Amino acid sequence: MDEKGFMIGVEAKLKRVFSKAVWVKDRARAPIQDEQVIKDNSKELLKKLKGIIYRASTYTKLLELENVGLIASLNTKNKRIEHGRRLLLRGKKKQPTDAIFYSPKKLKAA
Repeated sequence: MDEKGFMIGVEAKLKRVFSKAVWVKDRARAPIQDEQVIKDNSKELLKKLKGIIYRASTYTKLLELENVGLIASLNTKNKRIEHGRRLLLRGKKKQPTDAIFYSPKKLKAA
């Protein structure tokens, strides 16, 4: 262990598994299944890593799709501001999009 308390050269934390009979008999601290515990821990770690990688890749794809959608909507908004003009129609309020026909005399007067 170095001066900061880090254990250099230790790869994995070992679980000690004892039988109850050995523990009660002479309080021995001898491990019974260290190798099996290490293998089980590595399997659990691999499962966790697979899950983390899967979630991270899915989250990244979702963010990319959201980003593409936001850029597209921003482009649409900018095009509308640059090129779009409102067409003012003086029609009934119920149906403001109906066509209005003017006579040639009224067009000359306007």
